[in-house]
Amino acid sequence: MAQRSAAGWDPGCAGGGSMARKNLWLLLLAAATALFVVVACRKDRSLAKWQQISEASIALYDQGRYIDALPSAKQASAIAEQAFGPADIRTAYALDHLGKVYRRIGQLETSRPLFERAVKISAEALDPGAPKRAHFMDNLAELLMAQGKYDEAEDFYDDSLHLMQRSFGELSAPVAAAYTRLTTLYTRWGVYAEAEKLIARLQDINSRIDASDTAMDAAIAANLAEIYLKTGRVDQAREPCRRALALRQRLPKNHLDLAQSLSSMGLLQLREGRLEEAQKSIHQAVDIHRASPGADPQGLVESWLDMAEVYAAQSRTQEAEKLFAKLLPLYENPYAQVKAAVRVARYYQQRGRLDTAGPLYLQALAKQVTSPKADKKDREDMLIRLAEISLGLGKPEEAEGYLRRALETNEALYGELHLSSLDILALLARLQIARHRLDRAELWVARMRKVADAYGHNSRIAKDTLRRMAQIYRSMGRKDRAARLDKQADSGS
Repeated sequence: MAQRSAAGWDPGCAGGGSMARKNLWLLLLAAATALFVVVACRKDRSLAKWQQISEASIALYDQGRYIDALPSAKQASAIAEQAFGPADIRTAYALDHLGKVYRRIGQLETSRPLFERAVKISAEALDPGAPKRAHFMDNLAELLMAQGKYDEAEDFYDDSLHLMQRSFGELSAPVAAAYTRLTTLYTRWGVYAEAEKLIARLQDINSRIDASDTAMDAAIAANLAEIYLKTGRVDQAREPCRRALALRQRLPKNHLDLAQSLSSMGLLQLREGRLEEAQKSIHQAVDIHRASPGADPQGLVESWLDMAEVYAAQSRTQEAEKLFAKLLPLYENPYAQVKAAVRVARYYQQRGRLDTAGPLYLQALAKQVTSPKADKKDREDMLIRLAEISLGLGKPEEAEGYLRRALETNEALYGELHLSSLDILALLARLQIARHRLDRAELWVARMRKVADAYGHNSRIAKDTLRRMAQIYRSMGRKDRAARLDKQADSGS
């Protein structure tokens, strides 16, 4: 009898010695099934174990117990790598959580590659438009922001925002949350004009869909408080400063967001002259940073700079100036260096130490020009400060040059007849009076008149400007001209 080929053997056929082969096939099938069940059970057990350990680590993290969370975070990451593979999205989540723990205990250099791997895995494992990818990008961006790498952080936050916009639409809670994160970056960066635009957009979204929650409310309030404080709007800073701190006091006592709000409260108290309270608040912020050394190096630098200002107000001059010298080189981003240098320069200028203040303004001005995100209003302010210093040092020609450059900057921003140019025009007029060039002073006063006329004779701006012009004419000894201007201001003609 001819033998059947193995390829032609059908275990389902009956007759002719096939029963033994059929039994053998059934045994093999049973063994394969058992092996599959064992593998599946192992995977199920691995998944259950990974979930259990991950949840335990996350719970400790949420309580602010970052050191305690580390062993289980490391174990969960190792299980994910082994059980699910290095390209699985669950591995990305495990690496991301481990990165967050390392970041909170200050090991940023260990944290960054973990976040970067998580971002890469999510990009490969998920659809390009999947909104879940934003979670990983946001955590990497937050780390970069803590390191002062604001340009890199902005790229990831922008990508995250665009994902949310495409997935959920502009009027949605995820988009509002993305705007909040970007606002926080711009606030820390010192790009206040951009931050305020985003806050206005956020408030518009929240008014339409009520997308806000406690964390978002606290972040918006904290950003507004810092912007107002850093731009001299103390009255406007009070309410958001208090609101942000009240909301963030519910966080764990070592939370970095709480440190930021405490530092802002200290700065508010300093501006209000409450020095002991200011020192206490900022000291609490510094202590939180010290409890997690290295977790937010740029945040710590900012808190110490606030403390240096408190020391200066307390006449602890040597301590303040030692801190100023130590802190300025620690700013990673050039534009952040500009903002810090201007704060320190103002300290020296207010104390009449013009030889120290001038070089700091010049250094800041040079960095400002090369910073793509720089607010051009900063340039105008620095030029005016340099003009004041030049006058104080007996260099009127140099002062005039700075003021002319400030006026050019202002007109490039707002146009030729904007009310914001009035301060510079008045300074230029008074400078010419001090140099006994009354005819040139009149030219600048005439420019002031053009600005006043542009706003209408009866406007508050026009009337106030006419009174300023009258004061300048009095300083020139032309009392009759001054009287006519005062009369025009009163009558609105």
